[in-house]
Amino acid sequence: MVQQSLLLDRSSTLELRSRLLVFHAGIAWQLLGMLDLVTAVTLGVPSSPPPVGILGYGITTQAMNMLPLSDIPTFAVPSLLTLHIISIAQAASRQADVGTQANPARPQVQFG
Repeated sequence: MVQQSLLLDRSSTLELRSRLLVFHAGIAWQLLGMLDLVTAVTLGVPSSPPPVGILGYGITTQAMNMLPLSDIPTFAVPSLLTLHIISIAQAASRQADVGTQANPARPQVQFG
């Protein structure tokens, strides 16, 4: 019985570690996506035409001022940034739920 308890403890520890690894990898992936969006906007402003942008002497971002490309900075970037934030919030709430609830699939072994 003691060996079974130790085996359950080891398997639950491994399961917890793998869940934490997946959780942290998911959060890192979402943060990288947010960084990509912020970098795109940050590089887009200096590439605008010369009154505002300092890099806009050759190829500029003037095409982004006309439809359909103007939808990207106007709607797509804020929407994707919001979706990244929602994904992080949902992952954090699921992680909190997993940490507070017992796993019903695993039998609870009680001694004594």
